[in-house]
Amino acid sequence: AWMDKVKAVFGVLMLGLAIWMLERILPIEAIILLTATLLIGSAIYMKAIDSLNSTASGWDRLWKAFGFIILVYGIILVIGIAKGNKSFFTPLKDNTVIQQVGRSSPAQSLVFTPIKGIKGLDLALDSSSAKNKTLMLDFYADWCISCKEMEHKVFTDPRIIKALEGTILVQADVTENDDQDIALMKKFGLFGPPGILFFDPKKQEYRAFRVVGEMSADKFLAHINEFLSKKK
Repeated sequence: AWMDKVKAVFGVLMLGLAIWMLERILPIEAIILLTATLLIGSAIYMKAIDSLNSTASGWDRLWKAFGFIILVYGIILVIGIAKGNKSFFTPLKDNTVIQQVGRSSPAQSLVFTPIKGIKGLDLALDSSSAKNKTLMLDFYADWCISCKEMEHKVFTDPRIIKALEGTILVQADVTENDDQDIALMKKFGLFGPPGILFFDPKKQEYRAFRVVGEMSADKFLAHINEFLSKKK
C-alpha cells in the first residue's frame, strides 16, 4: 500500500516538472492555473475533503492535513488569478501601488523601453549620453521566475520608482534566445536573466553595481541609491 503512495507522489512530481517546462512557452496565468489544478487534484486524491473515521491512524490524519493545506493554496492561486495577480508567492496581494510624491498618485511599475540586441543597446546608450543621464539595462525572459518576482515585488515599489525617475530604463527581452539575444548576453558575460546593468552618461558600465539574480526591494533600493550617489 505504501508503494502505491510513493508511486502517486512521483507521478505528481513528474506532472509538476511538465508544468515547469511549459512555463517557457505558456503565459504565467496558464502556468498558475495548471499548478492550482494539480494541487487541488492531488488534495482530493489525498482525501482532503473526506471525513476521517475513528479508526484512522496518525499517518492518515497527517496525510489529510497536508492535503488540506495544498487544497487551500490551490484555491488561493485560482482566486489570485481571478483578481489579476500573477504571483505564486503573494497571490492575494493588491497589485495597485500608491506612490507618495508630495501627494498620492497611482503608480504601477517601472516603465522600460524595449531594446533588441547590441545595436538596440548602442542606440539607447547614445540617447542617454546625449541627455547626460544614467541608464539601467534589465535582462528579462518570460520563462525566468526570478525576473517575474523582481517585476512584481521590486519594480512596483514606489521608492524605487521615485529613485529611478531620472534614469533611462531599457529592457532586453531574451525569451526567444535568438542570435541577437545571445550576442548581447555574451557581450557582458551573462548566461541568462535575470541581470541588471548600470551605465553612466559616458556609456560606461559600472561593473561593481551589476545585479545578477533576484534581489529584495530594500536591497535593490540601497543598491541604486549608492550607484546614483556616485554620479552626483
